[in-house]
Amino acid sequence: MHILVELEGVLKGPRNDEPILTGIQMVGALSSYNQISFLTEMSTLEAKQWVDVNKIVDYDNLLDASLALEGDDLTERQIKHARNRGKVDMFITGNPKHWVIAFEQGLPSVMFGVPSYVRPEFRPDAPKRVRSWDEITEAIAKQNAQRTQDRRLHRSEGTNFE
Repeated sequence: MHILVELEGVLKGPRNDEPILTGIQMVGALSSYNQISFLTEMSTLEAKQWVDVNKIVDYDNLLDASLALEGDDLTERQIKHARNRGKVDMFITGNPKHWVIAFEQGLPSVMFGVPSYVRPEFRPDAPKRVRSWDEITEAIAKQNAQRTQDRRLHRSEGTNFE
């Protein structure tokens, strides 16, 4: 079986290039009997350095950013390139847009997500849009006004020292 795995979002977290342990364990288990190809937005040199630093050795191929063409989605081109070189049996990603791209091409696809590593815009509970600074300050002012008018937060009885 030939499995395509996106490096970013499955093995590599969005912040500080930290490794995602669950993804590394999953790919390690799959690599024992399958051919694994990594897709990445990095150059080959950067990707190999990251993979070496994080001691990931069980992979067969690396498809890097050199396949990019202006106006085309990089992941879509990488998937097509891999399929032109041979049969691809599965695609694993942490990006819902890339999952849709692979699924539309008839490729069995798996969405991978670890809540602490998923980019905020890909989470199911993500805000639908980014609020403007004015909306944020208005919401804070409204909450502060409601808090100052809340009778439960004020002492209504006097103190009696007799």
